[in-house]
Amino acid sequence: YAIEFRRLLADTDLQVPSFEQGLQRYCDRWWKIDRAYRLFIVNSLRYQQTGLLKDLSSWIEKQYVNNFLLPLTNKWSDQVRKLSEWKSASLPSQQLFHMNFVHATLSSKRNKRIFVVISDAMRYEVAHDFTNRFNSEAGNSWSADVEAMLGALPSFTQVGMAALLPGNKRSFDPVGETVFIDGQSTKGTEN
Repeated sequence: YAIEFRRLLADTDLQVPSFEQGLQRYCDRWWKIDRAYRLFIVNSLRYQQTGLLKDLSSWIEKQYVNNFLLPLTNKWSDQVRKLSEWKSASLPSQQLFHMNFVHATLSSKRNKRIFVVISDAMRYEVAHDFTNRFNSEAGNSWSADVEAMLGALPSFTQVGMAALLPGNKRSFDPVGETVFIDGQSTKGTEN
C-alpha cells in the first residue's frame, strides 16, 4: 500500500479548477490516495513491528499531510469561497437521498427490498471498499453501489442524518442542536 500510495500521489494533479471539477476529481480518483494511505496505516499497525516500519510510516504521514491534504485543502477552500450557495450541478444534495434512492427504488420495483447502510462520517473510500467486498461475496443475489452526494451544512451528525430522511420542510434549532422535518424532531432513535 505504501508503493500504491507513492504511485498514486506521484501521478496525481491536485489542481481544483472549479468546485464541480474538484468534486468530480475526488469521486473519480483522489479517494484512491485516501484508501492507500488508510490501508497502509491499518496494515502497519497489524504488523506489530512498528520499529521496522518507523521510517516508512513517517515518510507516508509527511507525504499525505504535506503533499496531499494541505495543497488540496488550500485549493479546495479557494473554490468554496467563491460559492454564493452550497449546491452542485453534478452531485445531488444529500437532502434528496430518500426521494432519489429509497422512494425511487421502492416505487419502481414491486416486492423489491432495499437496504441502506448509514454510517456517520463514513469516508467515501471506505464505502468503495465495503461495496467491493459486499459485491464479491454476495454473488448474483445482491448488489451494492456507491454514489456521491453533496453533504448538508453545517456538517455534523444531527444535520447529516436528518438530511437522509423523507420530508419537505427542514428547520434547525441551533440551541438544542435539533433538526425538525415537517415540524417533527429528528433527535433520538425513536424520532
